[in-house]
Amino acid sequence: MNRYLWPVALLVAGSLGFGVSAVAAANLVANPSSLAWAAHNHKSRISQRPNRITHVRVCGHDTVKRPTSRCAIDERATPVTARQFECSAFVFVGARHAVVYASFTYEGQLVVRRHWRLRHGWRPIWVYMFSDVPTPQPGGHYACQISLGNQRAVVTFQSAGLTGPIVAPAVCETLDTERGFCLSDESGTPFAESTQSVTCTGLFPNLKGHPVEIDFLRLNPDGTTTTMLAWRHTLLHPISSVSVSLNNVLLDISWTPGGQYSCRYLLDGAVVADKHFTVSGSSASPSRPSSCYSLLADRGPGAALWLSVGRRVDEARGDRRTN
Repeated sequence: MNRYLWPVALLVAGSLGFGVSAVAAANLVANPSSLAWAAHNHKSRISQRPNRITHVRVCGHDTVKRPTSRCAIDERATPVTARQFECSAFVFVGARHAVVYASFTYEGQLVVRRHWRLRHGWRPIWVYMFSDVPTPQPGGHYACQISLGNQRAVVTFQSAGLTGPIVAPAVCETLDTERGFCLSDESGTPFAESTQSVTCTGLFPNLKGHPVEIDFLRLNPDGTTTTMLAWRHTLLHPISSVSVSLNNVLLDISWTPGGQYSCRYLLDGAVVADKHFTVSGSSASPSRPSSCYSLLADRGPGAALWLSVGRRVDEARGDRRTN
């Protein structure tokens, strides 16, 4: 061999990391097809390694927040009471790339499902779901499933949250909402006559496909009621967070000073809850402008999938419908 080719041959052999002799390395330089075959063989060895899913854990949080690490402990041994559920795991991608899927189900119904394309290697991931209504997720049976290629891990757990046709009905001024839902129930405090918009919210678990109605009623002194606004809707999700707002200015409706009112919730035509509130007889309180039109919002739980560095890779909520 030409003596000027030896340093090149040795350099190629070292950079490729192959345990070959200088003569073999020189042959790779002289024969590009051999180099291509070696690279293909290296990729094949990567693709032959099996995918793995390990250390699946479930935990809960009382507030909606971005996870910064996987669940410190697995809380599945006892019912979880939390507004946000989190499911974490370690995954190993044996191929050069693969798609990981993560989902939650409630009473056997798919609630949220997210996915992301990952590169070869180990990585911790976590997926979480949360409710817009500030209350623990409804009671019942849940499951978290993580799948990667032909590998699948499913863990089940229970929630000790409230159950029933409606959970956490609440009424509040529309300005006291977050993402359109009451931060707290303000029915115990009279609203000022100058209040422009009132919102009624609630959570309907395991009732997807059922008709729901929310009415704003004026309770008259003679025992009769006057319907100010009525919304009828078919629930869209296994866990539906519903919000209805009434703007009396835009609808040209006046509050009666000292009047009694109610948000009435009906399911399948039957009353399941009444949330009463009053309007004070004094209009001394300054008006709090509101740009909210009367609307109906039906949202499923929000969800997101995160990688090991805490970077959000996919975030979305369930379908949202606004009328």
